[in-house]
Amino acid sequence: MSENATPLRAAVYGRESAANTKSISDQVAIGLAEITDHGWTHAGSYDDGSSASRFARKTRADWQRLLDDLAADAFDVLVLWETTRGSREPIGWFTLLNQCRDQGIRIHVVSDDRTYDPRRARDYKDLASAGVDGAYESDRTSERVTKGVHSAAAAGRPPMGVPPYGYTRSRWQERDETTGRLVSVVEQRPDPDTAPIVADIIAKVAESRPLAAIARDLNKRGVPAPGRADEWTRQRILDLARNPAYVGLRVHRRQGRNGDRKRPQTFPGGWERLVAEETFYAAQRVLDVPKRTTTRPGSQRHLLSHLAACWRGHPLRVRKGSHYVCQAGCVQVQVAGLDELVEAAVVEALADPAVYGRLRQAGQQSDQDVRAARDEAARLRDRLADYRQRARRGDVDPDDFAEIADGLRSDIARADQAGDRAGLPPAVRPFVEPGADVEARWEDATVQGKRDVIRALCAVTVRPARRNSRMPLDQRVDIEPR
Repeated sequence: MSENATPLRAAVYGRESAANTKSISDQVAIGLAEITDHGWTHAGSYDDGSSASRFARKTRADWQRLLDDLAADAFDVLVLWETTRGSREPIGWFTLLNQCRDQGIRIHVVSDDRTYDPRRARDYKDLASAGVDGAYESDRTSERVTKGVHSAAAAGRPPMGVPPYGYTRSRWQERDETTGRLVSVVEQRPDPDTAPIVADIIAKVAESRPLAAIARDLNKRGVPAPGRADEWTRQRILDLARNPAYVGLRVHRRQGRNGDRKRPQTFPGGWERLVAEETFYAAQRVLDVPKRTTTRPGSQRHLLSHLAACWRGHPLRVRKGSHYVCQAGCVQVQVAGLDELVEAAVVEALADPAVYGRLRQAGQQSDQDVRAARDEAARLRDRLADYRQRARRGDVDPDDFAEIADGLRSDIARADQAGDRAGLPPAVRPFVEPGADVEARWEDATVQGKRDVIRALCAVTVRPARRNSRMPLDQRVDIEPR
């Protein structure tokens, strides 16, 4: 750029900062005043409301427009409130510096009260150092925030953002007795209107009720859906039933230095649970059954579809709503006849004390497995917390602690998984105790619940009828106890 009497063209760039020392409008206004004071002409203003660090998730539209105008030689001076308003990411900052140096564009930094010329070695060095310092502070801030979030999770404090459906939050400030500083306190407690809805939904999932059917019932009764949603859907029911916050657990999804997600960590939350652990983990076992995904959600209407099989092992499915058939075509049987035969056999089996004893023993053992797995996970978490404290005091070598911590986290994950999968199918539990009302209980059960009972008690196999014979159905069906 040649020196002459023509006023220099100056552009102003403003960007929002997490520190919020100057608003965007203030930055632009002060930049315009600087342009007037220096006798420059205003060539354009640019502003962005997102971060300039490498951790930013939003794009800066005006920053890209500024770079495009810079390449088009649209201004001679770039006015910034401070260097970090340009970019906290080293590559972006040095790209700007090099382009300004190559094109002879000056950079005026208001907070420094100085106009830099990147063509001068000293000015370039000062601007480069300021960029490195900005990147360093950005990384340090990110580390502090990450540690703060992890500490909050370990302490059982609720995560930031909107509370889960079924909870409400209160916030206030109180003075820390140790430091004397004011600290923010967040209390998460059950919402009296929506907490019972959550408990009812998870209980129905644990009973093997179809998710779509639960959603339809909620919509029919006019129960408000979470957030701004217009209605309940199968996916919303699934998301709600999977949320461990409802049993008082805080899940922290960590992020590594390279941006990769690490294995989530689970901590006891400092809020009241909405459902019992037994009910919640029973619901998880229902949702974990692979066969739930073999048919359209909420469409399970036939008792033995994909549950009974032909003599070759092919599962039976319903054709035209009236017959079970296998995929090989070797077996065809009426739906009503096979259902009636199998239901009669199951109800008769449920009246047998020996069957009840087997179911009761399985149920007790599964409950013990759930409790044992939960207790083991809690014990391992206590060990991990103890090692962490010892490492902070310097009693444990950092490398040894890292190895021990990784091993304990793996053990905790396995214990949690064991607890999630342990247990008797929830739909079987109403039949664990014998009684004269077994037929009534069977009639009250859902189709999915009945299927779970049949799956737990027996295997149903159907043989083909002999050609040109009227073989009774009970002679073609084998109902083998498991």
